[in-house]
Order: sequence, then structure tokens, then C-alpha cells
Amino acid sequence: MIRRNKLKVGLIGAGHICPFHIQALKRVQTAELVGITDLVSENAERLAKQFRIGSVYQDVDQMLADVDVVHVLTPPASHASLVIRALERGCHVFVEKPLANCVEEYDAIIEASNRCGKTVGVDHSLLLDPFTLKAQQIIAAGMIGEVNSVQCIRAQDYPLYEGGEMPEMFRVGGFPFRDLGIHSLYQIEAFLGPIVDLKWMFEHRGNDPCLHFDEWQAMVRCERGSAVVQMSWQNRPPQDVLFVQGTCGSIRIDRFGLSTTVRRQLPLPEHPRRAINAVSESISTCMQVPWNLARMATKKLRRYHGLQEMVIDFYERLARNESALAGPEQAKRIGRWCETVAADADRQKEEYLQQHIQELSATTLITGATGRIGSQLLRRLLDRGERVRVLARKPLSQELRNHDQIEFVLGDLGDRDVVDRAVAGIKTVYHVGGVIHGEPADFVRGNVVGTENIVNSALRHAVDQFIYVSSLSVLQALRSEKTPIDEQGELESFPELRGMYTQTKLQAERVVTRAVHQFGLPAVILRPGEVIGEGGPLMSSGVGQRKGNWLIMFGDGSLEMPLIDVQDLVDAIVAAEREGIRDGSIIHLVDPDSTDQNEMARRYSEITGESLRTIHVPKIAIFAAAWCLEKTLKILGRRGSFSVYRFRSALAPRSYDVSIAKHRLGWTPRRGLSGGMIASLNAQEAVSDEDDAALVAPLTTTIVEEAYSATDA
Repeated sequence: MIRRNKLKVGLIGAGHICPFHIQALKRVQTAELVGITDLVSENAERLAKQFRIGSVYQDVDQMLADVDVVHVLTPPASHASLVIRALERGCHVFVEKPLANCVEEYDAIIEASNRCGKTVGVDHSLLLDPFTLKAQQIIAAGMIGEVNSVQCIRAQDYPLYEGGEMPEMFRVGGFPFRDLGIHSLYQIEAFLGPIVDLKWMFEHRGNDPCLHFDEWQAMVRCERGSAVVQMSWQNRPPQDVLFVQGTCGSIRIDRFGLSTTVRRQLPLPEHPRRAINAVSESISTCMQVPWNLARMATKKLRRYHGLQEMVIDFYERLARNESALAGPEQAKRIGRWCETVAADADRQKEEYLQQHIQELSATTLITGATGRIGSQLLRRLLDRGERVRVLARKPLSQELRNHDQIEFVLGDLGDRDVVDRAVAGIKTVYHVGGVIHGEPADFVRGNVVGTENIVNSALRHAVDQFIYVSSLSVLQALRSEKTPIDEQGELESFPELRGMYTQTKLQAERVVTRAVHQFGLPAVILRPGEVIGEGGPLMSSGVGQRKGNWLIMFGDGSLEMPLIDVQDLVDAIVAAEREGIRDGSIIHLVDPDSTDQNEMARRYSEITGESLRTIHVPKIAIFAAAWCLEKTLKILGRRGSFSVYRFRSALAPRSYDVSIAKHRLGWTPRRGLSGGMIASLNAQEAVSDEDDAALVAPLTTTIVEEAYSATDA
């Protein structure tokens, strides 16, 4: 029996996947999209306006009373309850994968579907992906013989954590496999039949500590063969590739590469056969890629094409009173295996977190204690006999982990709950943590959101003193005055042109100063120059870039470098606490012995005994290259990080007044710049000799806990 009247459809969830369901529904002749709802009503209203959806519902039950079909597009934890709720209100349901998170939920959905006589369809979208369908056609034609093995390779990334409530993808250990592993498992079943056994392993090998497990492997045994799943969240570039092996050929499905190619067991000698297959596959790829790009341009091949085809297929089957292509029984069979793996990851992550929970009694907190400045500050406080609490994203070295004066709180500055736990009971906060390298989201989370979180917690728990390490880069570099810049100097007028570091450090400093003026935060703000010494490069990047025996120096070498040794900086930080400065004062910290690039290069050669040949790159050449790059990126519609303004600021002559540091802190450098360079050299040699960098921050990392530069170059 064919349905004549249009089915009224409602959407629950207005997240990133929702627009693709809407696009598919607009191609379904038997359906009419009438409403949408979301916990964040602004999201629903935005999509309703964009796609001209009639009603935005504030209540799910109200929408269920008005529709015949519901699409459940919410986070997986809410799927089961919403699906059952919709079924019992008389609605058919199409739901994003996974249908549920445990066998009990699957059984409850199956029971409700049977009891209510309503259909449940699950978005196993790659079943109708055009590249999968082409592979199925090749198999049906007998071109590769009997299929007996499949290999699934997926390299993926997630949106970076920007702070606030930790997203489920980072909070839950098994989320990556629930999210993408399920795609591999239902594809494997499509080629090899039901899964009968599965073995797995997972580990953390990447640089993002928020994602606890970023490497996943599974070995799968099915009724008609075996398969391997390999998923990575650190390998690049992203890819989604399937190899389907048969008794007389193989298929390579490359979804990101827009192609499905075949290699066959030709009746030829081995080497000619290899060559012909390689050439044939290459030609096929070269033909398919531009063809499929053209199909994308003409909307014949759509983004999330398989998803949209699954939606259309669901309504066609409803019209014929047929079960969904991927129903709850199949979803349960796949989901049971997927959940077995994911639940093990959940358990292991929870055990890991429990290992780092300890009773807290210290009254001193350091953020960024695993970074260059923070680690030296931590050493100093421990040497004074203090008990110190440390907040860090990664576990401490074995030596520090076993130190009886250290309390460790594992977590991210962007997570306000973790930060609040770290600050509770604290009297003195040394806020040294931050980000100098990474994506924009890393800078915002580490420098801005992290500072907001720790400031709010410091106010909530009424700390006695808040010592914040800022940066000289927040100051206006391009200025007409030739006098030294003091603490009243103008702040950067165009931070967005100076790069994410300056932009976010300025925002963070303003968070602290606002808290001082509006809420009485007992704070002092320290602005150090570029830090040298242990854990840093022997030669400042502001001096020049070394390439073999050559030193490439920007400008004529006369630019004065505002530098400070890390131990001298720690002296100043400790002095700020000792002097009890908490009136919101700002204090510049630069070694008065700071000199120009040429002199620092000479000292480098003197200390190391190396003779470097210097190439001076004229400023005009640098500015011209930056201008060309800036204009090119603008034409391409992209915003680059290297503007002419940024280079002009970095190479602008300036000096700093540090008299307040001397008068209020009693601070003068003890070790000095040459001592810092020698310490850096000794530290690097020690690491090289002992192959143990546990106590020395790496020279190059994606994200470091803290590093402070007077320039952006």
C-alpha cells in the first residue's frame, strides 16, 4: 500500500548534522518538515529561519503531538529515551547512530517499536555512500571473486576544545569508537556477514591530552571472513579508506579521495600483472576524481551523501510499509560489539583519573608547572620546603609524581570544574600556565578561558594573593616616542594583527585587571621579556634563525632584545610573593644588560665556540614579502598569521623601564643573560648525554604550558 498524504516531520536537535537532514527532507516528496526543537532554542531558531521551518518548539512533547515522524539528532546518551518517547506518542523515528549506548537500551527500543507498531531507522549512512555502492556493484559482477577480508583505515580529527564544559568526545574514554568505530563495523558486516568475535586495543600517542585514547585497532572475525579496523586521531592527512580483498581481486574505496578502484588477478605473468594493475588503478583515479568534483559542483554528489540517501530511503520504505534498511535489530547487533570496546575504554580512563585523585591540603598553587618557567618556579618553592599544588594537563615526571611535597590535579585550564577544585583551599596562586603555539582554539582556551576560570575561582575561594605572569607583547610596539616603555605604556591597539599570542595574552591580562578593579582581586601582574635559560633554545629566535653554520638575522642586527634569564624571572616572581604585592600593580621584568642582536650572536659564538656566518635580511625585504603573502591570502579568502603590521611591530626599536621591579621587588638579575645562555647549553648537553628530558621542557612542542616573548616574530 502506498501512502498518499505527506508525513509531518519534526527534528529534535539543531547541531551540525541537522542541516543535512533538512536538505534530504526537501527532496522527499512524501514528507513535510513542520518543526524543530533544541535545548538551545537559539540554535533551533537559527536553522528555522535559514531553512524556513514553520515552527520552533520549546517542548518536545508538544512537537511529538503534531508530527508523524521524528528525527533524533541529539548526543548519543539521549537517543534511547527520546526514541522510546517518540514511539509511544505514535511517531516513526529516524535516529543518528548509535541508536543506543547499551544492550538494555537497544532491547527497550525494540520492544517499544514492536508494541507501538512504529518503524525505527538508524543512520548507518555509509551503507548508501556512492563509493560503497560502486564497490558492491563490482562484487556483484564477480570481478574480485569471493570476498574474504576487509581493512578499514580512518584518520580523523575533532574540533579543538575551547574551554567550558568538557565535550563528550573528550570527557568519555570510549567516545571515539562509539562515534566512528560503528561505521567500520556495519560496513564490515555488509561485506562479510555478521560479526562473531572481536579483539581490540587502544592507546594514547598524540599531543592532545584531552583525547585520552587516540589510536584504536580492532581485529574482527565474521561469518564469511575477517577484518581489521585502524583508527587514528593524530595521523595526517585525514583519510577514510577501505580495502576489500577477494579471491581474484581487490577494491580500494577512498571516500576522501573520491574514488573506488579495482585490482584484478589477470591471466598474466607476475610483473606485467603488477604494472598493469598499478597503471589501471592510477588512470581510474585520475578519471574519477575530476568527474566526482564536477558532480559535487552540480550537487549530484552531496556532502554527507550517504546520510541524505538513508533519509530518502527511510521514507520510501515507510511508503511501502517496509522495515528500515538499518533497523534496531541490526543496530543492536553492531552496537553490542561497539559498546564492548567503548565500555572498556571508559573503564580504563576512569581508572586512570582515579589514580590522580588525592587529598589536597597545600596552600600554594602553580599553573603551568610542567613548562619552562613553571617548572623552575616549582623547583624553587620545593627547595624552600613548601608544599605545592600543581594543575597540569599531563602527568608529572616519575620523580615529581613521587615527591611528597607535591599535590597534583590533572586537568585543563579551560575546564572550570577542574580549576575550581585546584584553587579550593589555596592562599597563593602563581598563574604561569598558558599557550604560545597551536591552533586559535588552543590560545583562547589556554590563555583567555583558562585565566577567566582561575580568576573566578580565586575570587570565589578568597585567595590571599594572585600572581599573574603576562607578557611584554601586550604593549604597543609601534610608537613615535623613543623613551623607555614603562608600566603605563599604551596597550596594543591592533592585537588581531599581531597574532593569537598577543591577542589572547592581552585579553587575559584585561581579565585580571578587571577583576582587580571591579572585585578586588589581590593580584600583581608581571610582564617578562623573552625568557632564556634552562628549557629554552640557546639562541633567542629574536636574534636570528640558525640554518647549519649560517645565522639568518632580520634587519641589520641593531634591534635591542628585551631578554630575561628564567632563574632571574623566578627570583622576581618569588619576590612579588615575599613583598606581598596584591594591589593590581604591573611590573616589567627585563634584564638591564639586554643588548642588540649582533651582540647576542657574538656571545653565542663565544659561549659555544662556534663560528657562524651571518646573513642580514633587510627590513624592506621582510615587509615586502609579508605584504605579498598578506595580499595573496586575502585574495584566497584566508586570513594569515603573518601581517606586515606584525613584522613591523616585531622589528620596531624599543626599550623598557624596569625601575619599578628594582624599587618594589628589590630585584636585579643574579645570573644574567650570559649565565642563562650557559645554563641553556648545559641543560641541552645533559639531555643529549642522558637521553632524559623529564625535567627540561622540549624545545619544540605543539602546546607548551608557558612561554613568554617580547615579540611576535
